[in-house]
Amino acid sequence: MTQSLPPSKYKIDELCSLYIGKKFLEINLHEGLYDVPTVERILGKIEIYTKGKQFLTVINCESAKTTFKALRKMGQPNAMQYAVAKAYVITTPHQKIMANIFLMLFKPKKPVRFFRDTESAKEWLTQIH
Repeated sequence: MTQSLPPSKYKIDELCSLYIGKKFLEINLHEGLYDVPTVERILGKIEIYTKGKQFLTVINCESAKTTFKALRKMGQPNAMQYAVAKAYVITTPHQKIMANIFLMLFKPKKPVRFFRDTESAKEWLTQIH
């Protein structure tokens, strides 16, 4: 169930910012390499800002890259606790490969899909909820 909160913007660090709106949680992963400590730090901050609530979540990956171990961290249940469902917006070949690996190996219990644009991602999230 999504929660309605007043819109809020947060800058987690130089690699990540998020926007909590009335309908969506938007996470913007800026260009850089996301290793396990970085992913753990970001997930911890998201947990603080979302205050235990769940949202329809759009993750804009921009030119972000991740390690395999960090990808595994993102597939764990605690990385999904703030999301009703996740829609990743990906643009690079590296991201496409990692998206396929993520879906094949981790089989998330909540809905997860990958898109080329934010509009399609939000449309899908709205349809499933």
